[in-house]
Amino acid sequence: MRDAARMLPLLGAVLWMLPLLFGMDGENPKTSEAMLYVFGVWVVMAIAALGLSLRLETEPGPGDEASLEDEEAA
Repeated sequence: MRDAARMLPLLGAVLWMLPLLFGMDGENPKTSEAMLYVFGVWVVMAIAALGLSLRLETEPGPGDEASLEDEEAA
């Protein structure tokens, strides 16, 4: 789940770049269609981030033990 959460911003960036390809067939895309797409991707990404954050474990992982020891020592 942590890897999916780390990849989510990259997926969003790729999806946001797709409207740049809309005009490749010679027709100019409507600005309203591109904006609806961008905000649609934004909403889907926000929902996906919420779903991932709810499924992530709140307990520290194997690599987080050192940071817990530092906090306990302080």
